Amino acid sequence: MGIIESLQHFIRSANFRTLCLVSLIGYGMHIGLTVTMEKIISYQGFTPSFASYVAAVITVGGIVGAAILPGLSEKVGLRKPFLIIAASVPIPMILLIAHISNKPLSLAGSAVGTLMAVGSIVSVFIPVIMELLKMGNEERPDYRVALLFLMAMAVVGLIVVILKVEETGPCNKGD
Repeated sequence: MGIIESLQHFIRSANFRTLCLVSLIGYGMHIGLTVTMEKIISYQGFTPSFASYVAAVITVGGIVGAAILPGLSEKVGLRKPFLIIAASVPIPMILLIAHISNKPLSLAGSAVGTLMAVGSIVSVFIPVIMELLKMGNEERPDYRVALLFLMAMAVVGLIVVILKVEETGPCNKGD
């Protein structure tokens, strides 16, 4: 099957379109956070260098998750639980980032290309929306409402995964 035929096959799949929506939400959240991380962390009294560490940890965590979770999913033979885990992790993390205080904080922590491309589309809009939702002034911007928006996006993504993504792994109980 050629590239065009493969892409047409993916686009015809309702499951793949649902995963595109989830990817759009997830990638948009990632870009929104990393683009505004310095401002968000600075509001809490941390240095810009600390903000860059937090953004780096988020990025490295995403890379590690992208490297480990698909293999675990294939080994277990189920995909949906891992999608639920991946969609659930950002919710408490965004709350943590939104409400940290001035105390020391340590944050640890052909289909794939199409999903990344679809996810990239929203990366243009999420930082703009976050800027529109910020409160305060330029000297001391408050991104808590913008972070609640990101958290709401994560919840929507999680609900979409739970309700709309069909299990297609080899251990699917329907087989």
